[in-house]
Amino acid sequence: MKPFQIKIADTVFEVHCGFDATKELFRDYLCDADRADRTVSVSCMDIVREHFRTSTMFELTEERAKMLDPSLLHRRICDLLVERQTLMLHGCVVATNDAGVVFVAPSGVGKTTHAQLWLSHLPESYILNGDKPMIRVADDITVFGTPWCGKEGFNRNTSVKLKAICVLKRSQQNQLRSLTVNEAVTSILGQVYFPKSPELQMQVFSSFDRMVHAVRLYQLDMDNFAEDAFTVSSQILDDISRS
Repeated sequence: MKPFQIKIADTVFEVHCGFDATKELFRDYLCDADRADRTVSVSCMDIVREHFRTSTMFELTEERAKMLDPSLLHRRICDLLVERQTLMLHGCVVATNDAGVVFVAPSGVGKTTHAQLWLSHLPESYILNGDKPMIRVADDITVFGTPWCGKEGFNRNTSVKLKAICVLKRSQQNQLRSLTVNEAVTSILGQVYFPKSPELQMQVFSSFDRMVHAVRLYQLDMDNFAEDAFTVSSQILDDISRS
């Protein structure tokens, strides 16, 4: 199919892929720039190699090929963005008053459930991205929406300043506490995308270190279904409004 352009995290990519369904995934990020900053491509042989690397099934169906095509593009885009001090973080971003708060936790803990609780109390807020936002580490820390947004599809093609990262933990009660960088590193770093290249991995560590020293860090022990979970976690809003 004909190459097309997308813009993610302020970077224009020229995309070469094999399926119309992949272009549809990027529909909210399509652009028409004079030139691309980077080129990403996935060939038929790339898909074949990835299939046999990740599956014990011999047959490569068209359905599986359509799934692997955007998955490979995702990794290649993430790798290229690392060179631009931009990280992919597995988390759910709530944006309110042009400030972003990322809730991070392994799948199933309740990131989206808690984010929706914020939305129910803050009419002006929205979920910028529900699964894999990009975070650029520069003079300001900026979080961007991406098309990789989880099964719920929460996603906007925009950006806000990242002000806080909150680690979510399941509990029988709701309690918020500030974290030091040393306390937060393990929980947050485990949700960051790491390239295979050792050189790029070192860039991830460098950008990550700058990020966690620039934003507020919290842990919320939470009962997802308790209404006062928002009352407890909304202390984050009070803190960032004073910063």
